[in-house]
Amino acid sequence: MGNRNFFIVAALFAASSLGAVAHAQSYSYTQIQQSGGISTTPRSINNSGVVVGISGSTNSASFKLEDGSFSTIAIPNTSFVRARGINNDGAIVGFLRETGTSNNKTFVQSGGVVSTFGLTGSNVNGTAINDLGSFVGGYTVSGTGFAYKNVGGVFSAISIPGQTTSLATGITNSGAVTGYFQNAAGIYNGFLEQDNVVTTFSLPGASWTQPLGINNNGDIVGVYTLVPSGPEKAFVKIGDVYTLLDVPAYLSGGPLYFNATDINDNGVIVGYVA
Repeated sequence: MGNRNFFIVAALFAASSLGAVAHAQSYSYTQIQQSGGISTTPRSINNSGVVVGISGSTNSASFKLEDGSFSTIAIPNTSFVRARGINNDGAIVGFLRETGTSNNKTFVQSGGVVSTFGLTGSNVNGTAINDLGSFVGGYTVSGTGFAYKNVGGVFSAISIPGQTTSLATGITNSGAVTGYFQNAAGIYNGFLEQDNVVTTFSLPGASWTQPLGINNNGDIVGVYTLVPSGPEKAFVKIGDVYTLLDVPAYLSGGPLYFNATDINDNGVIVGYVA
C-alpha cells in the first residue's frame, strides 16, 4: 500500500439545506509523519490532542504522539502491539499477541498497568475505549468476525440483523457503540447500538460505508466508496448530515486511501492518506 501520511483536520462543518450530504465549508489540514519516513497510521485522538496509532512498514509497532513528540508503545513479552484507541484519561486500548501464542488479545494500558482480555481459540481485537473504561472491538469465531462491547467488565456480542461479519469501532461515555457490518451481498454499512437497540445507516449514494470513530457528541467519522473497490474517501456524520472531506490540494492526483479514523469532542479529526 506504500507509505501512509498522517493528518489532523480542524474543520468547521455546516449542515446543508439541499440534502443529506454537504462539504466542509472551512477546514485545515496538518500533515504529520515520524522521522525517517516511517508509515504512520493514526487511530484515535483524545480531547487533549494525544494521538495513538500504528506505524512501520508491517504495521506491527504502535506509537503515541503527545506535545509534538512520538514515543513507542511497548509491552513486554509480545510479538506485536497495535494501539487503536485512547480516552481522555490516557488509557489506551488495542490488541497484542503474546510471545509464543497464535491468537490476539485485547489490551488496556492504564496508569502503567496492562490488562488483557481474550477468548479461547479466537482473535479478540480492541478498537476504542471511553472515559469509564468500557471498550469495544471484534472477535472471531471460525474465521468470521463479530462486534463486541465490554461494559463494566461484562462482555457481550452485538447482534446486527443481516450481518455476515461485523466490527465495533467506537464507544461514547453514554454507551453508544458504532461500527460496521457486512451483509450477504458483501456490502458494508454502519451501525449504532445503544441500550441494546441497533440502527443501521449508510452514506447516500455510497457503495459501502465504514464508521471508524465517534465522539461524545455523537459525531461519527469514517470512510466510504462510491463504487465497489473504488477509492476510499473520508466522511463526517453530524446528526443526519454527512459532510465529505476533500482530498488535500498538496496531494497531486489524489490518494487511493483517504480515511478519517477518529474525532474528539472538540471536532478535531485524525486520519491518513495513502
